[in-house]
Amino acid sequence: MTKQICILIILTIQTTISFACLNTYQFKIFPVGVSQDKIRTVDVQIRRTSQVEGNRWLKLGLEKTDEWSEMWILYSFISTYDKNQKLISWTPLDTTYSIGKKYSDTLDRAYQNGLKKIAKEFPDIEYFRPDYISFCDFQQKCNIVKVQSDTVSNKDFIVCDGKKYQTVIMRDTSYYGFGRSPYHPETITGLYINSVRIYKTKTLTLLVTHLATGHEISMGWITSDPKKAGKTEDGEIIFTKEHKPNLTFTDIKKSTYEEPLLHHGYGFDIFIIK
Repeated sequence: MTKQICILIILTIQTTISFACLNTYQFKIFPVGVSQDKIRTVDVQIRRTSQVEGNRWLKLGLEKTDEWSEMWILYSFISTYDKNQKLISWTPLDTTYSIGKKYSDTLDRAYQNGLKKIAKEFPDIEYFRPDYISFCDFQQKCNIVKVQSDTVSNKDFIVCDGKKYQTVIMRDTSYYGFGRSPYHPETITGLYINSVRIYKTKTLTLLVTHLATGHEISMGWITSDPKKAGKTEDGEIIFTKEHKPNLTFTDIKKSTYEEPLLHHGYGFDIFIIK
């Protein structure tokens, strides 16, 4: 009996580790346009887990699943924000999933569905024009933005072109899903910038920054200093450098992409009006 209990405990631990190793979370905002002076978006909570766990969560009844292989679960919404990223309303759009290493096709289908609904509901919408995108590669200071915290006033800022823009969504624990993650920091300087996007209308410029963290950062395996990069006694330290991704970013109908993420990755989008 004791041997059987030991085997059961070992199997339980192995299964838990396999699930946890694959788990990541991203909250993505895909701006669509401006209607009635409000920002209309398609938002997506993107969760990566194991096929076994995803099959159980969604009650899919899949016969063949691999506990060591990926499943992506995408919860999409049509959302309305004011110009300070205060959430005014949100409507569930769909829950979809993708099996394997990529989810771009599943994401695009959800986004296209959202575009159609927004166009129907807000016929006066002025669509954004995607103007700029770069991957900052998990740094805190990029070509056009950086993060900053004021510990005295307990405020968080995105700094763009030397101007500070306060952001308040760091404290959210509901819609964005932050409350479930042990990776959510106390201040914005506990996070690192990955993608930076700019969208424009005739009168408005919207900048979206994806803030993230992950295992490699917590272990000190990422650096923006080329002198510190290379193999060490503890492994290899990766040199990161901001770069332009190999994707076309000029059409609002084709503006989704897969956000790079780290092991145990955790991240979310923040936007400001310049």
